[in-house]
Amino acid sequence: MTNDAAPTTVVIIGTMHLPPEEYPEFGKWLSAAIEEIAPDVICAELSPEQLAGTQSCDSKPEQRDIVIPTAKRLGIPIMTFQPRTADALEWQDRLTAIDREMREQDPYKHYLTCLDNLAMKEAELWQQHMKSADCIEDLQLNEYHVFCEARDRTHAELMPKHAKLFEEWNEFFLADILEAIEKNKGNRLLIIAGNWHKYWLHDKLQQEKAVTVHNLQSYRESLRS
Repeated sequence: MTNDAAPTTVVIIGTMHLPPEEYPEFGKWLSAAIEEIAPDVICAELSPEQLAGTQSCDSKPEQRDIVIPTAKRLGIPIMTFQPRTADALEWQDRLTAIDREMREQDPYKHYLTCLDNLAMKEAELWQQHMKSADCIEDLQLNEYHVFCEARDRTHAELMPKHAKLFEEWNEFFLADILEAIEKNKGNRLLIIAGNWHKYWLHDKLQQEKAVTVHNLQSYRESLRS
């Protein structure tokens, strides 16, 4: 039952978009975390069409294979916070146009090449580490936010058009999440988002009145205190 007088508790879990069948420890960890938190509502990084099953969720297999089935098994409703497919495709077209423009200019094309290589190496490392339950747990710590934010700030300084579009994507997420919070005042919400969005959402939601924001570790500590 909603209690408007009580603060709304928000717990944010950061994930990697990896197939659980290839990363069974990751899949087991995510399912167990959802059960442990036992939220009233899950806010999932999915489009409405993906949740309805009318569009493939292959880009976020952890949502399709772990989050949706676990929520159904536990009877937890899911609210989405990714734009509808048509809006997402329009955004992607704008990103592609900016990307194409930047790759034809110095020094942007060199920076983008470096960014591509960095992302590839990061993906290789995460694919190794996400096989370890300890690493998955450590990924939730707010200390990891510093690295993500530093990278985003560097990107914004070097490629403001590019960065502005990614900021717009995060704003899409935030608007839907704030709507979910408004509809579930006083309840416990679990946000499950790609880890690169986690620090941004955490910082924005901390500014909201009557909202208490946790990562997994701080949520556990709050239950012990």
